Amino acid sequence: MGLIFSIASSVINKFFVERPCPFEPQEGITLYDNALSPCARRVRMALLEKKLLYRKVEVNLLKGEQLTSRFKRICPNKKVPAIAFRNVPGLEQDCTLYESNVITEFLDSDIFPGPKLYPVNAWERAQVKMWQDWELGLVDDFVPFVYANMIPFILQLIHSSKESFLASLPKEIPPAKRDFWSRVYDASTSTPDELKQHAIMCYKNLTVLEKALNDRPYLVGNDYTAADLSVLPRVEMYNTVGLYIPKATFPNIVEYLHRLEGRKSTRDSQRLLFRLMRNVMGYTYFTGWVVKLGNWRSGRHLTRFDGSVYLEQTMAKVSSDRSNHPGWRAEVDSMEWDCVLVADCPCCPRCWQVKLLLLEKGVDFKTYQLPVYDVVGRWAGSGGLIRIYHKGHEVVGIRAVLDYVDACFVPTTRFFSETPLEKARVQCWQAWDQTMGYQELAPLLEMKLISLYLVKMFSKDLAQFYALGKDPMYESKFPSILQCFVYGLLTGQGNADVLEKVEKEHREVVVRAREVMQRQGQCRELLRERLKHLESHLHDKVSAACIQGKNVSVADVTIYVRLSFMWAVGGVVEDAKCPTIASWFEHLEETRPHFLAVSDQISEVFNIK
Repeated sequence: MGLIFSIASSVINKFFVERPCPFEPQEGITLYDNALSPCARRVRMALLEKKLLYRKVEVNLLKGEQLTSRFKRICPNKKVPAIAFRNVPGLEQDCTLYESNVITEFLDSDIFPGPKLYPVNAWERAQVKMWQDWELGLVDDFVPFVYANMIPFILQLIHSSKESFLASLPKEIPPAKRDFWSRVYDASTSTPDELKQHAIMCYKNLTVLEKALNDRPYLVGNDYTAADLSVLPRVEMYNTVGLYIPKATFPNIVEYLHRLEGRKSTRDSQRLLFRLMRNVMGYTYFTGWVVKLGNWRSGRHLTRFDGSVYLEQTMAKVSSDRSNHPGWRAEVDSMEWDCVLVADCPCCPRCWQVKLLLLEKGVDFKTYQLPVYDVVGRWAGSGGLIRIYHKGHEVVGIRAVLDYVDACFVPTTRFFSETPLEKARVQCWQAWDQTMGYQELAPLLEMKLISLYLVKMFSKDLAQFYALGKDPMYESKFPSILQCFVYGLLTGQGNADVLEKVEKEHREVVVRAREVMQRQGQCRELLRERLKHLESHLHDKVSAACIQGKNVSVADVTIYVRLSFMWAVGGVVEDAKCPTIASWFEHLEETRPHFLAVSDQISEVFNIK
């Protein structure tokens, strides 16, 4: 066992631990990378498809290098990938970009040679971005398996105790992040019940992909596009994290993965170690040994959660699932050809972002009201929530919708610049806003806003509330809805009797809700850090009237709406501590009437009576 441990440790150290990270970009293209990251891999695939030379800098995620102030200067989202361009032919100025889909779209601009990965046609381009949103939506349900079934055992193989692991993290890491990584080491970021629901949703999402691949080689059109290089790295990791993809259930997906593995960019984008894991040892065999060695090294007895045991249960229910509200479909069928229909929920910042852009573009639209519990959980992607219907096309996902609206309506007034670099910078801010939304603001919105609406709707009729858990449309996310409902009950407001009834049947949910609510301060701490970054950026600009460039852009639209919700939640920041943000806010409201109107309407959302 000692010899096996030594070999395994050297392999782990070789790929995940060694090499201090030189963050300073060099001449040409510098990719800030990590072998474990599917997001970084899709950028490697794009660079290989384009046949672009680049230098790779490995960012050690297990040592928290992405959380340091040095890396934050490169990527304020503190994630990989990021990419730096220095003295690159065809590029007028040096730049640094982050977020994988932003980077791949920029690499597909006319600045760089190679095959096109994004279609020119607005509808086909929207389809690519819809698949990117679909992949992003996997994050909420897929990543918990990474933190339960993969990372803890690697950490235990490297560090024999949690204390030694935490001591290895950079001292500047915020307490909220340090607390999170403490729970990662213990494999306690999710409960078994939560992992069960995540497994069901992961497989339900695969049924969407399986159906889309019927009689077609690629996801959009007849050619390989950015949709394929966005989807493949994530789906290919299912087996690694304990979500087996059997050919009998998903024949199209298995064939699709096999087809894409034949591309040189797919093969060369993956380290030799991972190719050996897949093709020689098999993921299950390799990860099994990592689990055994990690437990032996740390003296623990942790086990991996087998999500595949819920595959049959998922497939039995998926045929009766409804992807859309019946009312939405009826509304679409009754619409005139050139009308615009927007799915809307007042508690959702992303819905307001879509409406504000439409208002700024001068577009008339109708809204279809979604119930408030549609917003609960799974904030990373849209979950099908953010959608518009226009001229026979249904566009889903916040980035796809905003891009489509800007391209198709009043093209003379663009909120995404037509200059590739300026557009990419706007998209980086959009990605910054979206990450802030689902990582840090969403938990507060569920505790401080959405939960109160649920209590108002259901506290007098628990039978109606529990009926949601039997509705095929909400069954898989009902545990998240239940926990959100408990948040509202825990705030008091005369609901002690209802809380007592719920606690008798779901004591573990109430315990979990109390634990999460105790971490509110951590969310606020991280939000304050976000605002410091925005404040610094606006302060350093020649003109702080707009976040990016000289004109109001999607960056202003998205961040203005998000901050309107943040201000309403309260307890995050005082205007005096961010004077430049406050000035930017006031300037938009004074010069753009729609911004002020939207802010006033958002304030009304928080007046729950």
